[in-house]
Amino acid sequence: MSADRRRGIRACASAHRRCSRWSRLLWARSSSMQGHQRARSPRRSTCIPQPSIGCFEDRVQQTMRLFGPMISGISLALLWLAITIILMRRSGWHELMHRYPDQGEVPYLRLRGQSGAMSRNVRMRGILTLSVCPSGLRVGVWRIFGLFCRPFFVPWREIHFEEKGSLLWTSARMQFGNPPCGELTISKGVAIRLARASHGRWPTLER
Repeated sequence: MSADRRRGIRACASAHRRCSRWSRLLWARSSSMQGHQRARSPRRSTCIPQPSIGCFEDRVQQTMRLFGPMISGISLALLWLAITIILMRRSGWHELMHRYPDQGEVPYLRLRGQSGAMSRNVRMRGILTLSVCPSGLRVGVWRIFGLFCRPFFVPWREIHFEEKGSLLWTSARMQFGNPPCGELTISKGVAIRLARASHGRWPTLER
């Protein structure tokens, strides 16, 4: 083998060794970079995402902003209705309106915005309507204070009066029925006005 050929073979072998060395260096560097990227990248969770508590609270607050005033209004209306029903039942109004249903008589005198106290000391300030009719007394209440309370009409023969007095106040207590099934206490001045409008049908006050 000639010297030139041997030198060519050695040069090719040397070049091959250099190429192999560079290939190994590049592969090692690429492997280290990929490992570093995998270490820095967050691990992907395979779990199903759950709704956070903060998101649920935000939805509740948004719902309350939208429907809060309406819910508050409905709650107040229901509370007012419950209070008026309890007070009217306690006063005996429902029993009176069933025992003495209203009659379609035209009143001689109608006094609105009157005050009084019914059974069990249930006070009604400025919400009563008292009407003097030919055959009896009609007692009504403002509908906002008694949604299910209809006026009741008591004949004169079923009304008994008793005058009650003190140092500062004189009142007249009306008892309905015999035996009494309900009562209404009004001021003596209002009782006198009603008596004058009854054309002599108003019962005499008992002292």
